[in-house]
Amino acid sequence: MQLVGTQIHEEVGETPGFTVEFQGEGGEAVSVKLRAGDGLNTQNAVEKAGAVMIQLARFEIGTEQSEYADEYEAQSNGDFDDAPVVESPADISLLQAERDTRESTAEEKLEEGLKASFPASDPVSVTVSSIPTGRTDVDRT
Repeated sequence: MQLVGTQIHEEVGETPGFTVEFQGEGGEAVSVKLRAGDGLNTQNAVEKAGAVMIQLARFEIGTEQSEYADEYEAQSNGDFDDAPVVESPADISLLQAERDTRESTAEEKLEEGLKASFPASDPVSVTVSSIPTGRTDVDRT
């Protein structure tokens, strides 16, 4: 999701707090509801909502969700090739950014490896053989 805007709504009544809505380029929207407390205000609500989403992204899928995934796979007989793929401009830009990052990282690693293994990058050193050959200072008469 390519973020294009955020909105903060103050909630009053039964559960006071804030709802932060993140809006995506392709019309996507993600809302995070935060309860009042811990110094929550309009200035730090976006930051705290972002932290909640990061925690959610790192959360492992629970049993209930895994069963849903298994049910979906069973209904499709594991054939996901026929499923239509809908990509928004945000999806395309995200995939391109990930691809660019992987390529640049691979190129950097390759360049580092070449520099480390290439002998021409070492300074020239003089080598002298310790085995005497063709001595000219010996008198052979």
